[in-house]
Amino acid sequence: MEKEKIEENVIPLFLVSNVVLFPKVRVPLVVSEERYKSLIFDSIAKSSFIGVFPTSRIGVRSEDIDKIYPVGCAGKIVSVSEVSPNVFSIVVEGLFRVKLLSLLKGEVYNNVRFEILHDILPDEKTQQELKRDLIETAVRFLIKIGESKERIVEISQIANNMNFEEVLNWAIFLHPLRFASKLSLMSENDVKVRAKRFVEEVKRDIFYMDLIAEYRDIKPKDPRVN
Repeated sequence: MEKEKIEENVIPLFLVSNVVLFPKVRVPLVVSEERYKSLIFDSIAKSSFIGVFPTSRIGVRSEDIDKIYPVGCAGKIVSVSEVSPNVFSIVVEGLFRVKLLSLLKGEVYNNVRFEILHDILPDEKTQQELKRDLIETAVRFLIKIGESKERIVEISQIANNMNFEEVLNWAIFLHPLRFASKLSLMSENDVKVRAKRFVEEVKRDIFYMDLIAEYRDIKPKDPRVN
């Protein structure tokens, strides 16, 4: 239904640096630039939809299309608050993945024409198996980083009440993956492949933490000794 409300597959372009928004995930963003304030309030007056596209560094202009990652997320502004004079905090909920096709220049801010990227979901049984593997792997990681038992139980309960896609997208968004890895996962249409690749990334992190812990005792006390 949300897809049908966006006319002609055109949406305001909102750039974020080193942040990858996924569908079904909510993220707070700070808005201080005049062009983005105009974009936000124009969007709220119409449909509240914006196109959140990532860049690898701060300061990329919306005209620099070659520096904008072509896969982003159509999002909806769900709240706006003024955090300091003329600086606003917005919460954007990801709706669906989109591919940037062309830039449409405007007087204050730019729009983009996009193509919807459709997720290819596995069957229900496979979804449940993947969801269970995601939660179990996430719990192992949380234990390794020293999260409290109470917090782990709380997170597990929340995850179990989510559907498979929600668990996967929230896990990718929250896990401290490299920015390039998150971009790569965002571009993957096959959700089963996306889930398996993410789980392997987390298991690799756990392996490295175990390796560091195993050899920590033999680290020289003198920092000048290699």
